[in-house]
Amino acid sequence: MKCSEVMKHNPPFAKANDSIRRLAVLMAHHNVEALTLVNGDHEVVGVVSSKDILKKGVATGLDLVATHAKELAQPALTVQADDDAMTAEEKLKAANAPLVAVVNNMNELQGLITLTELQAP
Repeated sequence: MKCSEVMKHNPPFAKANDSIRRLAVLMAHHNVEALTLVNGDHEVVGVVSSKDILKKGVATGLDLVATHAKELAQPALTVQADDDAMTAEEKLKAANAPLVAVVNNMNELQGLITLTELQAP
């Protein structure tokens, strides 16, 4: 099975320059634990989880409005839409990551895969 067959299309995402507070609002609105970050060209530049916000933002006293999302970002795991879905699963498990971004040849976000998508019937 290909990644394009299991990925979540049109996933929520945030811009790298969004504030940490904006990320928290987006996560709550979309009921997700992590967001992929994109730059102005819609290229994937990282991922921020709710755990990152709590540990690196709230717990350290960062200004949640003035601090940009990219300052908390972890490198994003990526796959291509034509890759085997097992590749995404292996990356998720090996990195204990919340999501894998599905990108095109220009590294633009096309979708995302979590373990939930991989375990769906």
